[in-house]
Amino acid sequence: MNKCKKEILEKISELFIQYGIKSVTMDEISRSLGMSKKTLYCMFDNREGLVEQTIQHLYDKYSKIAFELYNSKMNSIQIMLELHKSNLESLKKINPSFEFDLRKYHIDIYNRIRAEKIMLFKNLFKQNITKGKEEGLYRENVDEEIIARMFIASMDSFYTTDYFSVDDLYSENVVTQVFLYHLHGIASIKGIEYLNTNLNLLKASK
Repeated sequence: MNKCKKEILEKISELFIQYGIKSVTMDEISRSLGMSKKTLYCMFDNREGLVEQTIQHLYDKYSKIAFELYNSKMNSIQIMLELHKSNLESLKKINPSFEFDLRKYHIDIYNRIRAEKIMLFKNLFKQNITKGKEEGLYRENVDEEIIARMFIASMDSFYTTDYFSVDDLYSENVVTQVFLYHLHGIASIKGIEYLNTNLNLLKASK
């Protein structure tokens, strides 16, 4: 993808995140980009194609951040703290209508990206658990496959259960409590000491 196309998708993604997908018209997108609607349709076959490429762009951008963190020299818990911090910063910018519109009006796109995200993060979480066990920060008897799937299931359940409201999905406190519940469940004594000492890493996001 060329640089110009990426910049256009980034601008469109900002509009969708701020206002939701359904409420942003093609006319508004073309005005925001400073191009005619005809030119816009030369780049995207239709609105559905535009939405799909924009959501894919967002997913690719978030995946890149995750890969860079997981391949860094930070320890396993620090990686998780930094990833959670990045997630909190993203949540602050998202209009709840964005997720709602994606699931209601673009379910095929939502399901495809969701499947890709689940597979990606299951593998990254397994990698993180293995790393943490080697560092002595996670308990040795933790099963990587089971715990990775459990953590993804707990986060994914936000969107499928009545126990959490729409506000909960974007609540820093709720998301952080689920995150810390996961880490406390797998951390060794050494890991919990490290976690409690470094929780200030999350405060920088406020």
